[in-house]
This record gives sequence, structure tokens and C-alpha cells, in this order.
Amino acid sequence: VDRAEDLDEALAGARSESMNAFGSDELIIEKLIENARHVEIQIVADEHGNCIHLGERDCSAQRRHQKIIEESPCPAVTPELREAMGAAAVQASTIAGYVNAGTVEFLLDDVDHFYFLEMNTRLQVEHPVTEMVTGLDLVGLQLSVAQGEALTIAQSDVVLRGHAIEARLYAEDPANGFAPDTGQVLAWNVPEGLGLRVDHGLKEGEAITPFYDPMVAKIIAWGATRDESRARLVSALQQTSLLGVRTNAELLRRIIQHEVFILGAVKTDFVETSGVLDFEKDAPDAKRLLLAAALLIERDARGVPASLKGWRSTGASTIPLKLAWKDEGYDLSVRMRGSHYELEFEGETLEIEVERCDEASITFRADGHYESAQFAIQSDDLYLGYGGRTDHFTDRSYAPPATESAFADGVLKAPMVGLIVRVNVEPGAEAAKGDVLVVLEAMKMENQVVAPYDGTVESINVSVGDQVDANQVLLTIVSHESEDE
Repeated sequence: VDRAEDLDEALAGARSESMNAFGSDELIIEKLIENARHVEIQIVADEHGNCIHLGERDCSAQRRHQKIIEESPCPAVTPELREAMGAAAVQASTIAGYVNAGTVEFLLDDVDHFYFLEMNTRLQVEHPVTEMVTGLDLVGLQLSVAQGEALTIAQSDVVLRGHAIEARLYAEDPANGFAPDTGQVLAWNVPEGLGLRVDHGLKEGEAITPFYDPMVAKIIAWGATRDESRARLVSALQQTSLLGVRTNAELLRRIIQHEVFILGAVKTDFVETSGVLDFEKDAPDAKRLLLAAALLIERDARGVPASLKGWRSTGASTIPLKLAWKDEGYDLSVRMRGSHYELEFEGETLEIEVERCDEASITFRADGHYESAQFAIQSDDLYLGYGGRTDHFTDRSYAPPATESAFADGVLKAPMVGLIVRVNVEPGAEAAKGDVLVVLEAMKMENQVVAPYDGTVESINVSVGDQVDANQVLLTIVSHESEDE
């Protein structure tokens, strides 16, 4: 915490998480090491007294204190610092009598002082980057020492070759405080290419539920150099699309293309301070709008020969469409003839020619180049994955006029399926805009429901310990402006 007035809420949240995870709400309060990197050392120890380290991983790119990008080796670690940190990790593990694969985590400041953070007594999510730069099978090593076998490699046998970077794909909404998202996997496109590895268990048609961590895949790229590894990961993320739930794919791409990341200078506060989250405010451009329109038109014209699509005796036809994206509406007039689509939008004229369109992907030509995108359509909802970004459009062309939202009536609903862990107000209580009213836990994360304006809590529909569904009414609040009227 940065301010004394935030301490009570932070302590309550930490105690709740600790009690739920470990059955104890005891806390340790530590000094904050500012402007730090998060660097961890992978170790393996057997029951015969052998313990070695396999180099370090830089895990500084984080959101809500959870890692989202990891790489090995760390851009800031010299051979001398690696030896010192590795020796400290081995010493800590040996003194504790530890046997297994494990990770000793440190914070590293700007003058190469490192501070012990914790030890994870297991393999970690990011272990593939260590496997890719050492050529070792960490799962195999873990199983062998668990069977009582002695390590067959010495510290001198560990050599780091090349560079590897891993990106964690989460089912979450970065624009909404990284709130986890749930839903059905409508389409899943796995990137392919030289030096790539994708760890996942996703299948189209299955559900992403609120009962587990929101991480759904790991995308790892190896290269002979850091620049090569990063370039391969950028390409992989541009191919990646998971449709049906919100993901952090575009955020991951923005991080690894940011100049600070390119320089290898990311610190643990990078995501919050670098501006990489600003993309969530970006509205779809003309090409995405035209792609969405073309896909909806193609859906309605399925089975019609290409030469007859949009045919009129007077020439090309003009088709009006109303699309909704988040809270924005777009009235479009799309000209088409066969597989050729044209849109004028904000003074820009854009044309695309559809080469192929099947149930889940489209190939088209724009500005003389061939491109592709993935999509899924459910009723009036279109999910479009293009250029490493996913957009959700709703076809409102034939919808009746929108009614006033429930939110305007002061009805606050659960953003997802979850467990109510705190209710901070009672009926009749006064609340200021931004006050935390209810805290809901889902997918190992706490999500705060806050007052949208100054008002009076009218009713509360849940209690601590309740399991709630997405969009279930939690409470109602009446604005002070409404009360004055």
C-alpha cells in the first residue's frame, strides 16, 4: 500500500485470501523494494546431497502481482550476478534439506542487490523457458529425484543457449481490472512456427469455468538471440485467437512490442505505468468494421453463388448495418458485388476482396496483400480475431430501440460466477462513488464491486459465503441526485 488509508482494505483482502488458501490469516508485512525486477532461480536437489541451479528467469512483467511474461536469461543479469544468485538459491535449498525441483525468488534492485522473496516448492508455470534454454526436461528431473535417483548432471554441465520468452494467455478483461471471464470456447487458433511451443488443454466447444485459475495457455518462443525470440513471439501472438471469452492477447503483444521491453528494462510496475493498458480504449478501425460487416453478410448469403452475391440490375448493392461494440454503435453502409466489399468510414474508403470464408476463418485481400482472420458467430454476436486483437460485435440491424440499462436503475450485478467474500455495507448506508461495496472471489482473484455514484444502499441481496451466478443482482443503490428529485 502507498497510503495509510488503504491499509485496512488491503489487510482485509490479504487475510481473506490467505484464510481461503491456507487456513490461516496470519500476515507478514515487508518493506517495499521499489523499481525492482522479479528474478527467480530454478534449482533441482536430490536426496544424496546434490543441488544445482539452472539459471534465472526474469518475471518482472506482472499484473495484480501475478506474472504474465517470463524470459530466460534475464537481460540485466551478468554471469557474475548469476553465479551469486544461483549460489544463494542453492545454499538456501541445501540448508533447508529440500529435495525436488523448486524456484527461489528474488527482487533485484538497480544496483544488483538481490532480496529473498519466497521459495516455490514445485515446478512453476514458467518452467518451459528454462527447458528451452538449457535443453533439460525439468519434469523428468523432478520425477527422477522423487524416485530417489541421484542427479546425473553437475553445475558445470548447465549451459544456457539462446533466449526464450513465455506469454501467459488469460481468460480475463484487462479493461475491467483484469476481471476473469468465463464462457464457451467458440474458436481456438493455435500459433505455429519455428521455435514455438504452446502448452494448452483447450478444445472448441468446452467451457471455461470460474473454478480454476484464468490462465488457459502458455505461448513460448525460443531464438538464438533475445531479439529473435521476441520477434517470434510477436508473430505467434498475432496468430493467436481464442473466441468466446475475453483474453489478454492484445495486452501481451503490446507489452513485448513496447520500447521498454525491447530494451530489457521492464520493472514490476511496468504494466501499470507504461500505458500498455490504454489500448482498451481504442475503438475498432475501419478494416475491422468492414470485416465484421462482410462476415455477417457472408453468413446471410451462405449458399448463394459468388457471382450472384449482392447482384442488382442497377449494379453493386448497398447494405445498411448497425453494429454495436461495447457501448458504441456504428451505422454502416457497405457496398458489395460478389465477394468485393467497400466501406466509407470517417472520410476513409476501404475495400476488401474475400477469397475464402468457412465456418471459422476468412482469407481476404486488402491493399494488394492477403490476410486472414478468425471468427465465430452465435446468433447476433460476432467474435472477430484479427492481428492479435479480439473484438466482440453485436448485430443490431434489426433490433428494437435499446431500453435504459439496469445499471441506470442502481442495480449492481455480479460480473461473473464467484463467491461473496466480503459485504462492506448494510441497507441504508451512505456510499461515495468508488467505495468498495462487495468483494467477489473467482478464479483465484478478488474482484471489487464499487459504487458507481454517490448514493444510498437500498437493498442487499447476498451474504458472505454465497455462490453467485454472472449477472445475479447483488444490491441496489439510489443516487443522491434521484433522491433530491
